[in-house]
Amino acid sequence: MRNDCITAVSQALGRPLKAGEAQKIEQRIREHKVLLANRDRQAYLGMTEAQRLQAAAQGAAEQLKADAAKKQQRIGLTILAHQRLSDYFERQPGPMIDNIDRLLAPRFDGKDNIQSAETKYRAVYNEYTRSLSDAIEAFGPKLLGIIQNDAAMVPVFRELRGIDTGNAEAKAFAKRLNETFEAMRSRFNHAGGMIGKLDDWAHPQTHASYLIFKAGKPAWVDFILPLLDRNRYSREDGMRMSDAELSVFLGHAYDSIVYDGVMKRTPGQGGYGTGSRANRGREHRQLHFADADSYLRYHARFAEKSLMATIVGHINQMSRDIALAETLGPNPDLLFRTFLDKAEQDAAQAGGAPAQIRKQRGFAERLYDEVAGNSMQPGNETLARWAGAVRSYLNIRLGSAVITSFADDPTAIVTARALNMSGTDYLLNQFKALNSEEARRQARALGFGLDTALFAIDRFGQENLANGFAAKVSGAVIRASGLSFMTEARRQGFAAMMMHQLGGMVQRYDSLDKLDTGDHSLLLAKGITDADWQIWRQAKPEAWQGTPVLTARSILNVDGDAKAVRAAADKFQGVILEETGNAIIEPGARERAMTTGRLQPGTVLGELGRSVLQFKSFPITMMTRHWRRLLNDPGHISKAEYSAAMILGTTLMGAVGVQLNELFNGRDPLDMQQPSFWGRAALKGGSLGFYGDFLQSQSSQHGTSAFAGMLGPSLGLTEELLNLSQGNLIQALQGEDTHASAEALRTLKGLTPGSSLWYAKAALDRLIFQQAQEMVSPGYLRRMEQRAQREFKQRYWWKPGTNSPQRVPDLSQATGP
Repeated sequence: MRNDCITAVSQALGRPLKAGEAQKIEQRIREHKVLLANRDRQAYLGMTEAQRLQAAAQGAAEQLKADAAKKQQRIGLTILAHQRLSDYFERQPGPMIDNIDRLLAPRFDGKDNIQSAETKYRAVYNEYTRSLSDAIEAFGPKLLGIIQNDAAMVPVFRELRGIDTGNAEAKAFAKRLNETFEAMRSRFNHAGGMIGKLDDWAHPQTHASYLIFKAGKPAWVDFILPLLDRNRYSREDGMRMSDAELSVFLGHAYDSIVYDGVMKRTPGQGGYGTGSRANRGREHRQLHFADADSYLRYHARFAEKSLMATIVGHINQMSRDIALAETLGPNPDLLFRTFLDKAEQDAAQAGGAPAQIRKQRGFAERLYDEVAGNSMQPGNETLARWAGAVRSYLNIRLGSAVITSFADDPTAIVTARALNMSGTDYLLNQFKALNSEEARRQARALGFGLDTALFAIDRFGQENLANGFAAKVSGAVIRASGLSFMTEARRQGFAAMMMHQLGGMVQRYDSLDKLDTGDHSLLLAKGITDADWQIWRQAKPEAWQGTPVLTARSILNVDGDAKAVRAAADKFQGVILEETGNAIIEPGARERAMTTGRLQPGTVLGELGRSVLQFKSFPITMMTRHWRRLLNDPGHISKAEYSAAMILGTTLMGAVGVQLNELFNGRDPLDMQQPSFWGRAALKGGSLGFYGDFLQSQSSQHGTSAFAGMLGPSLGLTEELLNLSQGNLIQALQGEDTHASAEALRTLKGLTPGSSLWYAKAALDRLIFQQAQEMVSPGYLRRMEQRAQREFKQRYWWKPGTNSPQRVPDLSQATGP
């Protein structure tokens, strides 16, 4: 270590360096010399070596001061977080290990008494995406999500880098993005983060490490070298790096990207849970592109996601980091494990069963990973990508799921009743959202109704052959079916009703304690305090379709302590988001931790398990949300009323769905006097949702066994293909009729996008698929009619294989022959 460096920095600080500060001081000096050269090369070259040392020492001293201040801030924030959470665990009834996962994700049993980290994340993400809603709609995917619209994003990225494109919409979007990025950086830093503001940082950059590895280090370095801003790569003497020197530098960058920094770790140190999340984003951003077009060339070659997905992904991850830092302090990984270790000790001291304690700890760890976005590394990336693509593609079989989704209305109505709201108001608000673009636009500006667009951007924005194509096609089918449109209208209607209800309550009651018992306990369970209530009371309501509503946006405009106001707004939005996701069922981190959280992608067992669990999120979420609420605290209605309304309502809507499916398939309604009909209705509407719909279609349309259907669509397809190949071969060797061509056509139909769309399948069947089936398997249509008559006592109002209907449906068949 050079003494002149230590002396120069000590002089700049005005005091001797402490022992810890003196470590690596020479490296700091070198880094600041390079920064000075990059900032103003001519001025740096004009300095003497002593002047360079002094200027670099001044920069290093300022960095030491900033690091010391940040360290003190983090210590203070960690102490506050530790004390706040310790107080929560002490006053919260039940074992600490049981309450840790309440801290991470809501349980919907009325006993959480805190805003969970997951709800905080959703509120933060909602805040920073709702202000971009119009632009996301304008610049996001087109043609049902198939076209990612990267061409429209090019001028936005150029504007972000300071180029005037003359495109007013792109300029406005870039301005809002800059404001959003800076607001999130500032908020993260206030929570203990340390992301500096680089002069040339314009937007997030992304690349897929497997694409870089596939290209290889020499090819990657050769490709990126001419795209970089050479003025950003200097030596200590102020001269630019030569091609050879920069190639070596980029080789180290390649290693960091491909191997996730493993080469920089000291064996025995570091690893999972030891790093501070507050340091995320501080690492040196080493790739400085010369201009927007240079980055766009790099992105097109080495990025897996679209340009819009890059933006949304950055906001998503920053929202998670902010939520975790504000909930668990600057180092949430460490604080979480500290409390989890303490909870495990307490459970052992209380004499708990070791296996149960390990099970609870394992679940808490999986739940934390889900909330934090810590995805499990795949065992084999190729297997994970292709297995995921198959599962994603098979979502095309949900083309009639919009009919099954009618069961969402009973769950929304019973949730409204439990919250002392009107089911009629919910239906009226849903009708407004369905019939008014202005109503939908207003709702999106408040953060409701962007789910489909954001999902299409973040998930369907993958451009690799497997996941990208499959996700786009299946997403297009689901959107074409109207499911996304209906689901968003329901959520917008429910959210508007709840914001109106809470807005009226804060005007009527001047303190939280004056609410009736049901409302009071609900809000306390979600971590709302009277201090939050008083801030809510100061907010000026907004209007949604002529109805006054309290909004998180209006709460953020309240004068007062900025931190308290923001927390009150987050809690308000969290209440709305939680109950809306409960009313119109939306699986969350808890459900993922229960199902796929333990299954490693890219392994045979992991991919088999993910296939088995596909389409089962609906029944699992129904149990974790509604049945848990029913058994613990159903709110303003009795348990009997809650269960009766849920079971009867969803079953009736399931019955409607069953009959509509029959009509759309060209058949008369089923006889509702038969007990089997109500079993189908219960499965379709209340118990299994989309999975029940899938099970029925598997056996009736795709010819797979009930057992294979239970194992999920991927394994059901596997059975189809085995029957088509091996099964037909065995039949042929035994001299039996194979029907191979007919079975192949049936499989092809099941894999044809759009063939399951509720409004098109009858026509497609009769004009294309049934005609082809009859050609390759004469008598197929006659056997089809005979089966309907024999098994269901049904007749066709539109006979198979005919070009037009023979009559109108006989609705009287619904009440018996």
